[in-house]
Amino acid sequence: MPFKAVLLDLDNTLYDYETAHRPALEAAITFLSDASGFGVDTVGGAYKEGRSQINRELSGQGASHSRLLYFQRVSELLGFDPCLHSLEAERVYWERFISKMELRPGAIEFLDSIKDMQIAIVTDLTAQIQFQKLRHLNFQNRFQAIVTSEEAGIEKPDARIFNLALNKLGCDAADACVVGDNWKKDILGGVNLGMRSFWMRLQQEKPRVSSELAVEFETFEQLKTLIRSF
Repeated sequence: MPFKAVLLDLDNTLYDYETAHRPALEAAITFLSDASGFGVDTVGGAYKEGRSQINRELSGQGASHSRLLYFQRVSELLGFDPCLHSLEAERVYWERFISKMELRPGAIEFLDSIKDMQIAIVTDLTAQIQFQKLRHLNFQNRFQAIVTSEEAGIEKPDARIFNLALNKLGCDAADACVVGDNWKKDILGGVNLGMRSFWMRLQQEKPRVSSELAVEFETFEQLKTLIRSF
């Protein structure tokens, strides 16, 4: 029976994350270096440590991805007032990030091919930033629901974030599938709820633990056919 709904990941699935992240982080670190007087390597090291601390402290929450909190922690680690530069550093980061986002080949064609299905974007991170990304990609009219980990209060692969998306669509798990690039967060999250889950493998090593509900694909052109074959 054809799927009625698709729970679709955003980051690194519809677009390549690193293509946007690398120049964005470089721009933000350079800004903080110029503003604070600390060297680029020093700021970069503080960023890695600050991000690691925030990830541990807020694990499982949308705020664990907050660049503002990362830059605040950089300021605290280096001993200058976080109110001076953190907001500006966050602005620099996200402006550069969004300007560098590039859709993966075939993404638009894939979305066009599933217009008869309901689509929910299911994504970790905060709502404000994810909404900005979707508007930049001109996707605001291509899906029926969006759920962020900020809204759900928990991150993938927790069942609650997927169930919230299903509830918004008015759809049962048996009638939906998951599409994403992250084996643990997207694929296992869907499989654990009994959903067929399509894994964009990219360059990742195949996990040792597999599932008959998980299907690999490499391009959206392949996915157009695969998603209709179940």
